[in-house]
Amino acid sequence: MKEIEEVIREYDIEISPSKINSLEIFLKELSDKNRRINLISKNDETKLLKRHLIDSLLIMRTGFISDDIKKIIDIGSGGGFPGVVMAVVYSNIKITLAEKIRKKALFLLWIKQILKLDNLDVLNREITRKEVEEYDAVTQRASGKIDEIYPLAMNLLCSGGSFISWMSPDDISKFFKAKPDAEYRYLLDDKKERSISLFYKK
Repeated sequence: MKEIEEVIREYDIEISPSKINSLEIFLKELSDKNRRINLISKNDETKLLKRHLIDSLLIMRTGFISDDIKKIIDIGSGGGFPGVVMAVVYSNIKITLAEKIRKKALFLLWIKQILKLDNLDVLNREITRKEVEEYDAVTQRASGKIDEIYPLAMNLLCSGGSFISWMSPDDISKFFKAKPDAEYRYLLDDKKERSISLFYKK
């Protein structure tokens, strides 16, 4: 846990020891299971701490998750970034993880059980424009092209809700015409500029 604590402190993120312990268990389970069922890229196994955990945790520094947000859905949750991480640190928010690949959805359910995340639900299906439930916020990280996910997100949001996307500034300007209502830019250890962008449903 010491290594996780040191890296989290390096990025000026404040998390309780119990939540750091939960994140450590999550990373260990993901790494162990990945050797058998290929939940994430093999190249990513050595990058779990900074490129994935810290990248997900930086949502805490953006101010995008306000006190009035009660329900979030994460589209294409994969191995649990950022969905599981958010469920750990935002224990007062109901978070739904949507993952269409069965083995990944089963892993997310396993993590829900061992970490006792009562605020976490898992949907093992693809999200479409036919969804009827509304959420206060929709998140996505590396789950597809933003021009395809944006309309899905807007359909899922209640009026005034927010779509939060982890995507590089270059990718947003290249593939998408709408400008974010707010943006948090940062660097990780590879020094490549990244951003977390916020789009409001007007």
